[in-house]
Amino acid sequence: MQINKSDRNDAVGIARIMQCGWYKEVRVKDLDSHATKALLVSRALLVKIKRDVENQIRGLLKNLGLVIGRAKMNTFAARAAELAGDRPELVAAVDPLLKAREAVEQQIWTLTVRCCCWPATMLKCDGS
Repeated sequence: MQINKSDRNDAVGIARIMQCGWYKEVRVKDLDSHATKALLVSRALLVKIKRDVENQIRGLLKNLGLVIGRAKMNTFAARAAELAGDRPELVAAVDPLLKAREAVEQQIWTLTVRCCCWPATMLKCDGS
């Protein structure tokens, strides 16, 4: 054990560790792996935000006895607008949330396309 901390003493200590085999090799991920993970994490966050917005809309409608039910194949927005259409105060609360949901959905699609194109073209896809 060295008393004084210096670069020279650090180098000696690292050399001893290497000679004795007291180290374990680790793999360092490259930048492409970090970029891919960033895309996937961003997409997962947007999916969570979309689900939260949908649940908020369901909650607003359910307070007034309106139930969307199971929304299959992109019918959620149409069904929510249909249920809220009779009450202008409810439209004022639900319409901005539906627009936000649509914007988030578009960004999810863009990230989905980028995630699928990533290995082949390295983010040269334009998302359309």
